[in-house]
Amino acid sequence: MIKKSRMLLTTAALIYGFSTSVLAAVVPEGVKLSETQTLTVGNFSEPFSIDPNMSQTTEDFRIQRDLFEGLVIQGDEGGTIPGQAESWTISPDYKTFTFTIRDNAAWSNGDKVTAHDFVNSWRRFVSPETASPYSWYMEMTRINNASDIVNGRKSPESLGVKALDDSTLEIKLDQSTPFFLTMLTLPVMSPVHMPSVERWGREWTQAGKIVTNGAFTIQDWIVNERITLKRNTWYWDNKNTVLDTVNILPVTGNPELNRYKAGDIHITKGIPVEHYKAMLEERPDEVTQISGISNYYYIFNMEVKPFDDVRVRKALSYAVDREIITEKVLGQGQQPEYTFSPPSVYGYTPPVVDYQQWTQKQRDQKARELLEAAGYNKNNPLKVELLYNTSEGHKRLAVAVSQMWKKLGVKTTLKNEEWKAMLDTKLRGDFEIVRAGWTADYNEASSMLDVMLSFNGQNSGRYVSPDYDELMKEAKLAPTDEQRNILYAEADNLLAQDMPVLPMYFAGNVFLKDVSVGGYPMKNPQNIVYSKNLYRIKN
Repeated sequence: MIKKSRMLLTTAALIYGFSTSVLAAVVPEGVKLSETQTLTVGNFSEPFSIDPNMSQTTEDFRIQRDLFEGLVIQGDEGGTIPGQAESWTISPDYKTFTFTIRDNAAWSNGDKVTAHDFVNSWRRFVSPETASPYSWYMEMTRINNASDIVNGRKSPESLGVKALDDSTLEIKLDQSTPFFLTMLTLPVMSPVHMPSVERWGREWTQAGKIVTNGAFTIQDWIVNERITLKRNTWYWDNKNTVLDTVNILPVTGNPELNRYKAGDIHITKGIPVEHYKAMLEERPDEVTQISGISNYYYIFNMEVKPFDDVRVRKALSYAVDREIITEKVLGQGQQPEYTFSPPSVYGYTPPVVDYQQWTQKQRDQKARELLEAAGYNKNNPLKVELLYNTSEGHKRLAVAVSQMWKKLGVKTTLKNEEWKAMLDTKLRGDFEIVRAGWTADYNEASSMLDVMLSFNGQNSGRYVSPDYDELMKEAKLAPTDEQRNILYAEADNLLAQDMPVLPMYFAGNVFLKDVSVGGYPMKNPQNIVYSKNLYRIKN
C-alpha cells in the first residue's frame, strides 16, 4: 500500500498538479478582526436540496460545503486535503482506498462520526428508492457495484464500501482510478446523519431538525429570504473557525447588486453584465475575477424533431457568433467555446475543431447550406423554442442568439421559467432547446465530458453515442494523465462532430467581494469556498 497522510500530501500534489494548503482560517499577523464575525453572501436562488444525497446545483453545493464535510476537501489552491479523514492509503493499482476517520470528528449533536456513517449514507445515495438526481456521479466513481445498484440490478448493501471498524473505511473500485481521491471532494460524497433521516424523513434538513458534521449548522431558514448558519461547536476544527454566522440570500442580478451596494451583502454570486464596466470604475478593488472550470451551452433535445438531425444542430451552432457573445454581449473575460471541456482543466488541451478555424461569414454560409439540405427555407422556415431560467442575463443572451438565428430565417420563440421549474422541465425532457451550464465537480477533463455519456443523468438532451461512451471508458483506463487527456480530446472532438449541444463560452467567476472579507481562496481554479476559512476584517 502507498501511504498518503497529511505529511505526504506533497507527493500526491505533484502527481496531480495540485498544491497543499491550510485546513482553516489563517489571519495574517497585524490584521484586526471585526468584532462582529457575520458574513452575508448572495446565492442566486433557493437550493434545490441541501441533503447531500439529493442535491444537484452549485447553489446546493455552496451551502453544503459549510454544513457537511466528506473524507477529503479542497485546499485554497485546489489541492485535495484531509476533511473528516485524517489520513489514507491507496493501493498501487489505485483500486483500493482506505481512510482513517478523525478521533474528534463529530456531528452537531455530539454523536461521533464513524466509518459506518459513510457506508450507510452512500448506500442511501445509490439506492433507486432515494432517486438521487446525482446518483450518476456514484457510477462515475467506479466504486464496486455502484452502477448495478443505481440501475436496480443489485442491492445497496453490495456497494464496495466497508467499515473495517468505527474509524476505518475501505473503498474498492471496479477499475483503476488515479483521480478518485479528487472526486471525493464534491459535497454529494459527504455523509448524512441517518438517525435524523430515519426520524424526520424528507424534513430532516429543516432548521431545528438538521444534524451536520461541517463547520456550521442551520440556525434559521426563511424560504425565499435567507438561510442563517451558525458555528457548529462540535466541529473537529472549530477552534480555528473565525466566522460565527453566515447568511445566505437567494438573490441575483440587480436585486443582489443593490443589496451589495447598501452593505447588506459581502460577496455576490455575480455581476449583471450591464453594470460590469461601471463597477470596474466605481469599485475596482471589489470586482473579483477567478478563472473557472465551467461552460455555458444550449442543449438540443435529440428525441424531438428536427433536433434528431445533425444538420439542424450544426446549423444553429455555426450561426452563433461567439466572438460577439463574449466581447459585446457579455464582456467579462469569457472565452468563446467550440468544444465542451475548457483549457483551464489541469493538463488538458482541447482539440481545435474544424468550424473553429472558419470565419463567421463561412460559418453562416455553411449553416444556410445545412438548413437547406435539411429541408428548411423561406417557404418552410425552421421554428424553434428556446427555454431559459428567469434572469436578465440569460434573457439578454437568448435574445442575441435568436437574432443571429433570424439571419438564417429561423423563427425563435423565447420561453422562461423560474430556476426550479426549468430544472424540472429539463429533467423531464419537455423542451426543444434549453440553456445549461456545467461547473467541474473535480479538476479533471472527465468531470466535464462525463455529462455527455449516454447513461448520465445530466444528459438532458438524450445524446446516445456508443463511440463516445467507449472513448470515455478507454480514457479512464489509460495509465497516465497524458494518455487520458489525448483520449479526452478525441471524445471532445466527437462531440463537435455530433453537436448534441451548442457550446457557447467558457465561463470564469466574476463577482463583487467587500474589502472586509479576508481569507478568500483566490487561487482555487474552481472557486470552491468554505466559510470556515473566511473572516471579517475591521474597517
